[in-house]
This record gives sequence, structure tokens and C-alpha cells, in this order.
Amino acid sequence: MIDFDEVLTANSNRFRQVLADVPDRAPVPSCPDWSAGDLLWHLTEVQSFWRTIVSDRLQTDEQAAAVAEPARATAHAQAVALFTQVSAHLGTALDVTADDVPVWTWTAVHDVGWVRRRQGHEALIHRVDAEQAAGLHSSIDPGLAEDGIDELLTQFGSVLPDWGTFDPSGLLIEVRSTHSDRSWWVQLGLFRGVDPAGTSHEEPDFQPVAGSTGPADATLEGQAEELLLWLWGRAPGDGIQSSGDPVAQPALRRAVVANTQ
Repeated sequence: MIDFDEVLTANSNRFRQVLADVPDRAPVPSCPDWSAGDLLWHLTEVQSFWRTIVSDRLQTDEQAAAVAEPARATAHAQAVALFTQVSAHLGTALDVTADDVPVWTWTAVHDVGWVRRRQGHEALIHRVDAEQAAGLHSSIDPGLAEDGIDELLTQFGSVLPDWGTFDPSGLLIEVRSTHSDRSWWVQLGLFRGVDPAGTSHEEPDFQPVAGSTGPADATLEGQAEELLLWLWGRAPGDGIQSSGDPVAQPALRRAVVANTQ
């Protein structure tokens, strides 16, 4: 069983240690629009937001939208110190709160256990971003990487707003980890709808499929770490073996990007 409090703490600490020695203007290869300073601020803001959600037991969309972000520090040392403080506060809030406590989330799962898992993986992926900005690398435990694949493929494409629909007109893809031969099935398609502001949407999308429903149109197979980092756009996926329809690999990436921006 994965200890997500430990995952969150270890990866947040590594993130801070790496970025403490990286100039704010250094580019982040995995996030071309961000500098290292932007990356540091992003995780500070994210962890501050979820600390408030958990500590204040917020329940509604309106309450979540009203969460105030901290003032962004301008000096590098102050920015690192702010992250350290915010991250510790999130860790404390999670330490004293049980998984089954209900809170707001953007999925159909509304409890602190979901937040704990999500924030562990958030810190993990941004630790990778920080290391790439510093020209460093450290590995990811394959069991944790498989859980990250599961979280991404079952949570990020799983919930539709009430003003949109999913058109399952794309490929059926099997994603398989060679670590344990575990598989995830996803159906590609299009998300369509008109949001409350009147804006029309038609975007690549995916939905998880519970188990095999027949032969997949394509199978993507690789080591758990490479699959996870490729799905998140943090690795090129050169070692992933693709069989079946050749458009499956880029099509899945487009659908993931549309769901994680």
C-alpha cells in the first residue's frame, strides 16, 4: 500500500531542494512556457489551495472558487521559504484529517483520500520538472508509477460537466505496464458542449473503460515510469512499444493534454 503522505513529503522536499539552487529564469524543458520561478510558484499555489480545501472542509464549487492564493514572493529565497511554509501546512492538514472526510474536489470522488493521492502525484510530477530544469534525474518507484498511470487514466477523463457530452468515436486503446503486466483501457473520442458562458467546445477526450471489451484498436506497452512520464508529457516515450493503429499514441497524448491543462 502506498503511503501518499510520505510520497507528498519526499517529493515536495526534493522539489524544494532542487529549485533552491536553480535560477528563477532557468527554463523548464517539460513546460516550455514556464521558468523555474513559475514552476516554484505553481506548486506553492496548488498546495496552498488544497491545504485550504482540507483544513476548512470546503464542500462547494463556490467555496473552492473563492479560495485566496498567497501573495507571490519576488525574491528567490523568499519564494523558496514560502513554498516550504505552504507545503508544511498542507502536510499538517492531511496528517490530522482522515481519508473519508468529505471535501470538494473536481471529480466524482469527494474526500480527503482523493486529495492525498492527487497531491502526492502532483508533487511527484513537478519534482521531475524541477530536476529537468536542473539537468538532474532520479527514478520513480514502478509501483508508484503504475498508481500514477491509474490515477491519470481513471480520474482525469472520468467526469463530464452537465453541459457537455462524450462522443466515443475514437480508438479503444490498451495501455500496459511491463512492471506487473497491468493494463488500463481507454476510449478516445470528442468532448462537445456549450459552457455556461456560451462558449462552444469540441476537444479530444478519453474515458476509462472498466476491463476489456474486446480487442483493442491499439496497445501501448512500456515500463511504468516511462509510460507515466510520457502520458504527462515529461518524456518522449521512445521506449514505448505501440501495436495496432499507428495514430493511437499521438491521439492519446492529445486527449490527455486536453484533460490536464
